[in-house]
Amino acid sequence: MHTRGAFRVAAALAFLAAPVVSHADPSSAAVDVCVKSFVEAYLSKNRIVQVIKPSDPVDVFDYVYAPETYTIALTAREVRSGDVLAQARCIASRRGKVTVLDSPPIDNYLSKADIRVTVGG
Repeated sequence: MHTRGAFRVAAALAFLAAPVVSHADPSSAAVDVCVKSFVEAYLSKNRIVQVIKPSDPVDVFDYVYAPETYTIALTAREVRSGDVLAQARCIASRRGKVTVLDSPPIDNYLSKADIRVTVGG
């Protein structure tokens, strides 16, 4: 009897934890929409790109204390030479809505960025 009860509790906990585990990072929607918008606005069409995103371990507290918006510093580099093709700042909600995509001087936003993403193309 106790074994069945323990199994049910374990199954219920696994079911409840599934949404947390299935979403790798609360900032992923913001990063994804910013990268997409950046590539469309700043890079030539039909360019194949490689995206390098930071990958920090995520725990439950990251979801509880996640900010509503993220400032993301984006840099596009030529793959072979490493030359900078474009730089921009993107501010997006954790739900994936871009509110700002612009190119102010990098010194104005790089130190304040929550996330830095490099795009190679």
